[in-house]
Amino acid sequence: CEHWFISPYLRALQTAAYALSPLFKRNPVLRMRITPQANEIVNSTLAQDCQGKRGNVGYKVIARALGKLAEIMEEEGDDIDGRISLQMSLERQEELGGVSSTLCSFDLSEISQAWWPDVAAFKKEQLRLEDMRVRRLVATLLKHEASIIGVVAHSMLFQRLMQLFWPHNKALQEELRV
Repeated sequence: CEHWFISPYLRALQTAAYALSPLFKRNPVLRMRITPQANEIVNSTLAQDCQGKRGNVGYKVIARALGKLAEIMEEEGDDIDGRISLQMSLERQEELGGVSSTLCSFDLSEISQAWWPDVAAFKKEQLRLEDMRVRRLVATLLKHEASIIGVVAHSMLFQRLMQLFWPHNKALQEELRV
């Protein structure tokens, strides 16, 4: 798969960077597009994971993801006595280099402005807008020139996608399950 659509939220960025890093290393023509169309579904004012960070637009999205990854590596890296082996250091350096290179190759064109909803202002009526966004994402994917496309997003987005597009016909459902 050479074309990827990725949510701009931190966990999805990190997942995409780690998962796509070996692919990107072998095939640097991968197209990895960060798109708010792949955001998590906001379904209540309690969906704080869906609230973006102020000023986190454009390259700052990537910088934040790199910083968080480096923090995690730093916390996990030391041996019990605070030392780190040369082998571990070299492995971590290579890992961070691959993930960084992948992150820095993401297309940021859709996230140059605030790309997240205001969770505090959420109203149940906005669920219809979320459904419209999911339908736009599916339309974008179906219209894409590539026959195989990857999506790195969130569980509630995929759940809603299935709810919207899973056929109501029981016979067809069974046929698809086989």
